[in-house]
Amino acid sequence: MKTCHMAAWQLMPSCTRSHGLCRISRLAGSHVVSSFGDLLRTAEASASPLEEQGDGGAARLMNRITTAPDANALLVLAQYQLDSFDHVHAAACLQRLALHRASLVAVPASKRTKVLDSLAKRQRKDLATGRLDGFALASSLWALATLHWAAPPLLQRNGVMLAECAASRVVQMTPQSLAITAWALAAAEVPRQHTVSFLRAVRKQTSRRVSEFSAQDISFVLWSFAMFEVRDDEVVKLLAAEAVHKLTDFTPKGLSNLSWALALLGIQVHCQPEHVARACIGQLSAFAPDDLANLANAMVLWNRLGVGHCKETRTTPSRPNSSPIS
Repeated sequence: MKTCHMAAWQLMPSCTRSHGLCRISRLAGSHVVSSFGDLLRTAEASASPLEEQGDGGAARLMNRITTAPDANALLVLAQYQLDSFDHVHAAACLQRLALHRASLVAVPASKRTKVLDSLAKRQRKDLATGRLDGFALASSLWALATLHWAAPPLLQRNGVMLAECAASRVVQMTPQSLAITAWALAAAEVPRQHTVSFLRAVRKQTSRRVSEFSAQDISFVLWSFAMFEVRDDEVVKLLAAEAVHKLTDFTPKGLSNLSWALALLGIQVHCQPEHVARACIGQLSAFAPDDLANLANAMVLWNRLGVGHCKETRTTPSRPNSSPIS
């Protein structure tokens, strides 16, 4: 089938592109915290194996981490108990600090940086020894992306190691973990060259398991593909087609991110704008201003791509000084 396919970044000035991508990177993940509940509950359940092994002290320590009321309590716990932490405790502590980000930024920078640096060093050790499984890697990257500028440079630099380790653990990950990892790599602005292996593996898993991806998973994966300029028509069209089947499951922000990602990727065959528009009508009153702005931006890009008017030509997407991920 011949299609009209032009990447939207061809139509955008480079300065506008960069500004838009950075702006949307912060918006696209703003609803991840609540959606991460299922994964977090899995992390909290990590204490059960410790109890089965009779390690009640480790289980009690996990309970103190998961029930800490705010970031300051977590920082104090990590400061005095870090030597007692195993890799599960360290990962859970970073997750909880990300969830308590609002109270974390209220802690003096010197205090939070000292403890976060210690946790970063511990994380590097666990990564080097291969102790983090697929779930732990996904949740660690989520924590890094959610902390964003509140994460000190030492912790931010761990993003590269996390990305490379995640590539070797893809087969262990659920669709939700794959999607959150992909989102987190983009939101944390991990350098593109360090994400290639993971994104290649995600594309293979997506091709095999696309029906298992939820609406939110699809939104996150496509959004990350757009951010990293992944060019894989077959996989993107599979996700777009699955999105059409699940449009009623999308939240307003999910619809906004879906339409923006597909427009930027230049994909329109299986997910015409009218499909998204119809799905948006019933939820329009729930759209935040940023969601509406992104949706409008996507529609403009789709219009400039000539959706529905140039199905007999194909233009390979390109971007100056940027090689495709393959």
